[in-house]
Amino acid sequence: MSGSSQTPSARYIIGTVVTLAILITIVFSTRYRKSVVFLSKSAVTFKERGPALDLEGCVNEVLVWNKKCEAMKDLCDKSVPRMMKTCLTAADRKAQCSKLTFGPGFVRQYHKACGERGYKKGRVTKVCDRAYQTIGAHCQWLEQHSSVTPNP
Repeated sequence: MSGSSQTPSARYIIGTVVTLAILITIVFSTRYRKSVVFLSKSAVTFKERGPALDLEGCVNEVLVWNKKCEAMKDLCDKSVPRMMKTCLTAADRKAQCSKLTFGPGFVRQYHKACGERGYKKGRVTKVCDRAYQTIGAHCQWLEQHSSVTPNP
């Protein structure tokens, strides 16, 4: 008998597992690369469209984009703040931001807005909340780094 303690069936199982692991890696890495390309192109689109949109316009476009996103769903959802920030920074938002009231009420306000849009539970609510959270963060950043004075 040879020095190998593996039976032919054990070699077959190990070979099959290794082959499947390689195939899965190839499929997912290809899908991930395509997702990255899609997200990069989307960011360019938001940068181009941003100047023509107000704060709510950015939210609308990002939420529609998220529903039709061709990338991996998790990447789409996690890219909502990036797309919002790209849209928001494409234009001067100081005047729009100065009309917002920040604080604990702001969180309730945007959560209510998501509910009114039909985003009432689960993943889609988080996506909508992230869009509004990005507005809050962007406007607060503008307030801290410019002469924007929010309403009390």
